[in-house]
Amino acid sequence: MKGMKLNLKILFHCPSKRVGGSQILLTTLARQLLARGHTVVFTSSSDTFRTDPVPYHRVETLDDMSSLMASFQPDFLLFSNSPLPVAAQEMSESCAQTIEIVQSNRQLESEALIYPHEFTDHHVFVSDSARRFFYAPLPDSVSTVIPNGLDLARFPRCDRSGRDRLTVLTVGSVQAAGKNALDILDVASGLPPSRFRFVHVGGGPASAGAFNRSARLPEGVDFTHIPWSERIEDHYREADLFLSFSRHEGFGLAIAEAAASGLPLVLRRCYGITECIEDGKQALYCDEIQDFISRIETLAEDRPLRERLGAAARMRIEAGFDLASMVDAYENLLIELKLKSREASGTPTME
Repeated sequence: MKGMKLNLKILFHCPSKRVGGSQILLTTLARQLLARGHTVVFTSSSDTFRTDPVPYHRVETLDDMSSLMASFQPDFLLFSNSPLPVAAQEMSESCAQTIEIVQSNRQLESEALIYPHEFTDHHVFVSDSARRFFYAPLPDSVSTVIPNGLDLARFPRCDRSGRDRLTVLTVGSVQAAGKNALDILDVASGLPPSRFRFVHVGGGPASAGAFNRSARLPEGVDFTHIPWSERIEDHYREADLFLSFSRHEGFGLAIAEAAASGLPLVLRRCYGITECIEDGKQALYCDEIQDFISRIETLAEDRPLRERLGAAARMRIEAGFDLASMVDAYENLLIELKLKSREASGTPTME
């Protein structure tokens, strides 16, 4: 709400130990809200997260979390990837309001019932698809759609001309159900090694064994797995094509980053992506592995098509998924919810 000066106290919690889209969204949002003058703390049970300059607290037990909540007394608990059910009710009672950010089509995941939604005051969905496929219908009064946003300056388009051997990139979790990251090995097996190299970024150290099958790829295939990178933008810059094999996405953060970087996209058709990236305009969609191989061969021989798709993908992200708009939407929502809470309790609304 423009012109409204209200300090918010927000505790961000990410229980997942995987470095992925939820962690990236939460840390980005925490840093941005801290920069806008709000009081922010980040918690997790992992040592892998870097949240500076946001204060970070490692919490391993419910007692750790309860102690922090009691001392910090936040207005909001923001989380994604669902806290454990034993913590749900106690955490929801320890602050004014709890907000879950739903990044995926939860109806399709085994974790869908981990966090009973009755303990959550408000749900933020990253796309209409994520809300449509949520495991329980929710009225508009307790749910909002806020698309993810990117720092477009971090993901610039670059000149990819003059590259004889094309780098095919995939990014994301290896362990998560429905991501199908290992499909890249089947695609790599079906393309001429002299024309392509393949890179997968993501999954963390524990994912290294998942790609053991790469040792059995046909002779000459160049495949590299990078568990994680703090400078993911460098990998987009070095790539020529981006693939996603995911069968369900709420939004698809890596896809948005690749699109912002001006990469031509070859994507498996799924909800959450098709509603924001159009087939034939900003991407080429596939259903089966052979479709991926065929689309990649087409793009390899048609540089103008690669450039046209990449430029259109960048324009699509510029038009609706910038970081400032996302942070504005979250800030406005939190201020609105805090004002409603104060009104309901009879507390004066101005600070």
